[in-house]
Amino acid sequence: MESLPNELYLLIFRHLHKFDIVCGFCNLNQRFQRIIQSYLYDIDLTQTNLSYKQFVLLMEQIIPVQGSLVRSLKFSVEHHLPLLRLRIRQLINLQSLTIVGCLPHNDNYTFLVNTLSLSTLSELSIHITDQDMFRIISTNASQRLTKLIVQDSLYISHGYFNDIQQMPYINGLSISISSNKILLNIFETMPNLVQLNLLLSDYYDAEDVNLKELPVTLEKLQIEIDYDKWHRTNFELINNLFNLFNNQIN
Repeated sequence: MESLPNELYLLIFRHLHKFDIVCGFCNLNQRFQRIIQSYLYDIDLTQTNLSYKQFVLLMEQIIPVQGSLVRSLKFSVEHHLPLLRLRIRQLINLQSLTIVGCLPHNDNYTFLVNTLSLSTLSELSIHITDQDMFRIISTNASQRLTKLIVQDSLYISHGYFNDIQQMPYINGLSISISSNKILLNIFETMPNLVQLNLLLSDYYDAEDVNLKELPVTLEKLQIEIDYDKWHRTNFELINNLFNLFNNQIN
């Protein structure tokens, strides 16, 4: 097997699952270590073809040695957090993190704090369940964090933004909201947004605050709605947002 060229191995690897490759060849010689490096750049632990045995091997043997290769990671709180919390600091070049599920708050969100301490992290997708999480992100995130995706956020209230530090480094935001007041809070907290993806709830309150302007930095605005649940007044709200945006970019 040693005499086979790398190109042939790469051809064979096309027919194997990523974790079979990484876990099967991780303890061989340096040649194979170099071959499998690219398979560590983007890791999705939520894939159904990852066995628990492979996950343990990944956390206990591969990440401690080659954690610096990982650039993107997606994991499930329910299935992966206990082992991953011991290794997150070893992902020293991590750029993108997607957290599926709600982080426990009984440890003061230590995992989140440790994650935000990674100076290379530029994109975070997370389920925010209370104001403390917003405060931790605004307090501990580095200037490298430029994109924030807030999952399942329809229950976020404007009170979540009380005593929150400004996050001028955030230029991309994806969030579900239920009122103009929350939208105004977002603009005040993240004044340099370039891209904004909004999912508006069917009970959106457009009357609590009259929006008159958007961040001057905004270049891309995307709005998602559930057409069947919306009323005429809601479409007037969207029309107002697009008019503000159109006037600003022109």
